[in-house]
Amino acid sequence: MRYLGPVFKKARRYGISILENEKEFSKGKKRTYAPGQHGNKRVKLSDYGLHLYEKQKVRFIYGISEKQLQKIYARA
Repeated sequence: MRYLGPVFKKARRYGISILENEKEFSKGKKRTYAPGQHGNKRVKLSDYGLHLYEKQKVRFIYGISEKQLQKIYARA
């Protein structure tokens, strides 16, 4: 199922444009820090956390679910 939540929040979390037209980083959207009350803090991620972060980033960029990603990975 496609992600239907706040796209700008996800774009800020991952630091990349998720939409093709980069609409979320247009005028008025100048917050470059991560979302949340403590968005400016960055802790060092574990190896597992880093892999999970990158996997979720791929999922949101391509707009696919966890199950679809598993099928694509198994086919590759």
